[in-house]
Amino acid sequence: MRKYLLLSLAMAVALPAYAALDCAEPPTCEALGYKQTASNCAGQFMLKCPFDETAVFCGGGDCEAQGYIHESCGTYMNSEACPQDSTKLKCTEMTAKEKCAVDGYTATYCVMGYYASETCYHSSTYKKCAKDSCSIGYLPGSTEACACAYGSKSNGFTSKGGKSCQTCCTSSETCTKCSTP
Repeated sequence: MRKYLLLSLAMAVALPAYAALDCAEPPTCEALGYKQTASNCAGQFMLKCPFDETAVFCGGGDCEAQGYIHESCGTYMNSEACPQDSTKLKCTEMTAKEKCAVDGYTATYCVMGYYASETCYHSSTYKKCAKDSCSIGYLPGSTEACACAYGSKSNGFTSKGGKSCQTCCTSSETCTKCSTP
């Protein structure tokens, strides 16, 4: 009997504490500061109320104040969209390397059998490479042409880039010598 009395007494003390936890009323969204709707928050940071997602809090994050003032950016511009309004953009100028890549100039040097057919307007470091079309011979200044013991001379063919193709000379000819590039 004593056990039941102690158990009853313990429950009588604990029950109001549980009842207080179960009966607590959560604060309203408005009381927490969520007093706006999503339509009031264009271009601003927005937080939704955890109890009612139609009630929101918004403020700050003005796209224009952060430099997102463009609707589109030019060809040689990088664009970044405003996190709150993707129609507002911040434009920054591309580097010379990025501008050249837009125009297709991606090589810094051309490998054997190719030549620099064009150089980028924005930076002479970047080139377009084209395959050499010399059917026989070498391009002027190429490693092979420069390796000729007596120099090299035109063989009558022209490469795709308009350069004269070269062949090695013999000792009795007058030829152009060059150093390895």
